[in-house]
Amino acid sequence: MDRYSILTILAPAQGGDILLCKHNKTRTPYVVKRIELLPTTKDNIAMEIQAYTLLHSFKPNMIGANHVLKMTDIFEEKERCHLVLEHCADGEFYKILKSLPGQHCDAASAKAYFAQIAEGVYYIHQHRLAHRDLSLENIFVSSDGTLKIGDFGLAVVVPSIATKAVGKLYYMAPEMYNCPQGYDPSKVDVWSLGILLWMLLTGLPLVNNSSADDETFAFIQQYGLRTLVQVWNLSHLVPEEALDILEKLLIADPTKRLSMTDALKHNDHKMRFSKSRTIATTAEGMILLAHDNASNRNYAIKQIRISRYTQNTISREVAAYQVLTNAAKFASHGSKHVLQCYGSVKTNKNHILMLEYCARGDLYNVLKAQQNHRCSPSMARNYIGQIARGLHYLHQNNLAHRDLSLENIFVQDNDILKIGDFGLTVQMPCSTTAAVGKPYYEAPEMHYGIEYDATKADVWSLGIIFWMLLTGVTLFESSLDTDVTFAYFKRWGIRALVQTWNVHDISPEALNLLEFLLVVDPCKRPSMEDVLAHKYFRHISLL
Repeated sequence: MDRYSILTILAPAQGGDILLCKHNKTRTPYVVKRIELLPTTKDNIAMEIQAYTLLHSFKPNMIGANHVLKMTDIFEEKERCHLVLEHCADGEFYKILKSLPGQHCDAASAKAYFAQIAEGVYYIHQHRLAHRDLSLENIFVSSDGTLKIGDFGLAVVVPSIATKAVGKLYYMAPEMYNCPQGYDPSKVDVWSLGILLWMLLTGLPLVNNSSADDETFAFIQQYGLRTLVQVWNLSHLVPEEALDILEKLLIADPTKRLSMTDALKHNDHKMRFSKSRTIATTAEGMILLAHDNASNRNYAIKQIRISRYTQNTISREVAAYQVLTNAAKFASHGSKHVLQCYGSVKTNKNHILMLEYCARGDLYNVLKAQQNHRCSPSMARNYIGQIARGLHYLHQNNLAHRDLSLENIFVQDNDILKIGDFGLTVQMPCSTTAAVGKPYYEAPEMHYGIEYDATKADVWSLGIIFWMLLTGVTLFESSLDTDVTFAYFKRWGIRALVQTWNVHDISPEALNLLEFLLVVDPCKRPSMEDVLAHKYFRHISLL
């Protein structure tokens, strides 16, 4: 404990205690779980360490990561194991709930809390773990109101079959009592989640235990949960929307109970999001601005109708976001210039992507709002630098965009640019011959009908974007020899075109970069590493 000072003992724990400590150097508060290394505690300690390690070894940006308690350190001292955990200043969720009038939440708050817990359970299951002891006592509340699931001593790796009945009686699933062949631990968590939602809404445990000996449980099995709500006169506390999902979570037969993936899909996220407005419509669907009731943040919800025409686009976009989310290089400086996807679900009719929201919209409209529809030289340098970093990051992760355009770059309030719309993206190396994207931005080799390097096509598109930032106009209608401007450019080069068009506002360095990017022969066109090394970027930070 040399690195930590004990401030107080928060609570006893099985075989030890829970301490509030501070780090002696950083002064940061932590919770230290101090457990005696005994034969009766070693299995639980080992499982808890394994669980925390699995949960935070990868996928840090997926749905639910923020709703699982983090372990920051572990050490042994004086025959005790010390788990150093993040400090949740508001303590156990159980105590928060008990302090409320009637010891329960209003429906809106219950919905928001439930969304956080459900996402945390989903995250746990995605990391091939089941908790087996979900309860109000094992959920903790940070100072900003974020819920965090902790206490993984009874967790197990899944898929697996468990046989031991564990956890707290109120929350234990029926199959734990009478299932000699064993039970699916992940479905046990789903039952416990249903009990949690019930307690959030009513302040009451649903049953004393979920066995045939319990009168309330027996009543539910015979007459249904909906009837119980009526008999107990709780309709004012349990709205129809909540009752609908409770009936799907609290099914005695675990094989018919929802999975956590299905729970998050339920009613197209009605338990989680409130729609504000439609941002855009497309031939394939729409983009919605949605407010996340759990985190109080806005997201762009991309809803694509599933059809034979959209299947490839959907699969490419989902695959690209999956690569980017799981990328080992996610901390790279370029990652912040790629739109983040926080999850996707598939319903009967739509595929839904939950995306980072950029309040200023796409770069095309931002540019059109500028004087003369173009950027100042300093703004152009800043913007093309951000786009170049984002594109370099895609290429580092073996992705080629193939539809890089002003319309597919999005702008946040703080002027940070994000590359998005990965429906035409391919994973490299890839044999591709298709001419795809928007004609203004398509590279010449896309029209040759032969295989081309899609990353080099992206570099061409970057050059076209840079031209449009500087001038506010397109360079060509298309990069075909039948296009008069392209034919002139192909023969005489960009400098001659600039002189012919009497363009005065392009600096020598910017013109040099345009020449560097817009090389007709893709074999002579630079890579993104070469682009970022160009002298045009030497005065801007690439960090």
